[in-house]
Amino acid sequence: MNIIEETTKTLQHRTFDPFSPKCEIEKIREQFHSISRKIAAAQDKEEKQQWITALDMYVLADTMYEMAKSFHTFLDQTVLHANFTYEELLHIAVSDYNRRYRNSTIWQLEQIKKRKVGGPMMYHEIHNFQMESEPGGELSNAQQTLDAITDSLAVFLKYLSNHENTNFSKDVTVRQTTSLRKLPDYNYTSQIYCTQKYVYDLVRWKNGKVEIDRSKYPYKISVSFSEDELKHEEANRKLLEVEVYNEKLKIDRYQLLFSLVGPQFTKKLKSLRCENGYVIPELENVFDRELEGYVASQYAFFRVCYPFADKLKLPAFPELTMEKCLAIYIALNQLMTHLSVLPVEQKDDLWENIYQIPFRFEKRVLIDYLVEKNRIWKKCDRAILNLVWYRYAEKYQYMEYAFIEL
Repeated sequence: MNIIEETTKTLQHRTFDPFSPKCEIEKIREQFHSISRKIAAAQDKEEKQQWITALDMYVLADTMYEMAKSFHTFLDQTVLHANFTYEELLHIAVSDYNRRYRNSTIWQLEQIKKRKVGGPMMYHEIHNFQMESEPGGELSNAQQTLDAITDSLAVFLKYLSNHENTNFSKDVTVRQTTSLRKLPDYNYTSQIYCTQKYVYDLVRWKNGKVEIDRSKYPYKISVSFSEDELKHEEANRKLLEVEVYNEKLKIDRYQLLFSLVGPQFTKKLKSLRCENGYVIPELENVFDRELEGYVASQYAFFRVCYPFADKLKLPAFPELTMEKCLAIYIALNQLMTHLSVLPVEQKDDLWENIYQIPFRFEKRVLIDYLVEKNRIWKKCDRAILNLVWYRYAEKYQYMEYAFIEL
């Protein structure tokens, strides 16, 4: 193992992760002195260059640590004194996320409709869409924009989850709209944080090369990646797409539809409305033909990524298979897809606009919807939702939880 490989392996440890609360910055800085001595003592030119590269990697880690600390200090000084309660901040963050995500989804659908070539749209085509992150903004990759929005929300929610018991300053004599105008753009600052973390993780896990230009101060740090590494990522993405597409061709759709989600076809989503941010769905006794597309795509992806799932057993619910869990997920996914394009009336008041965006469910309403849609035992639906429902006693992890319970 050469010097660069050893350094990379060391930086993969949590105590050397500048974005982790368990980071021990002293250990990172100790490496500066150790490696500097090795650079001075090195006689071989190639070995010396490797030690310089290793030093640059530790300099990047130290820089990221200071950046992450400044980010949290900024939030402490602004968000905690923004004149909102903990619950109001959650409402603002999730509503704003749903607004941004909704705008991006509608834009992508408009681009799909403009396509001159017929036939199904492949994943890599959607992945390479170029769009404005905000009206009038610069063009960027559509999927990366959606990912950045999601990541920035996750960072902010994780920050809030660490302050659930904090006494937020609140002056009830100040209008909420006034306070909202003064609230800093946490989404923008969170995206910067996420971008820096993403780049650093690529250095740690994807062999990114760090270079520091010390010709003038402040130093310029740049990170580059092997073209072969990038091609490998793209090849893996397209391979997954092909495997899912081939799996779809093998599916006997009608047999699958009635064995997997047969009961769902007897109920169709009749209407969706939003009241004070709450989503209120209504079903009707009509055959749901729209579900066919959802089932085929999701089931093919499920089979490719989790080929072992058919054999998994759920001891607490022997009558509930993994495929039934997938059926409930599909019903939920279908509902969310309709929500993403639900027409929204804009108000002149900024605070009122927050609650014009659909961003929350009453837990009872969502469970009743899924029970009626799936014709399945209510206890099973409740158990599945509990797996993706964040509760106060836990630290928020957006990859594990799709809902926040208040």
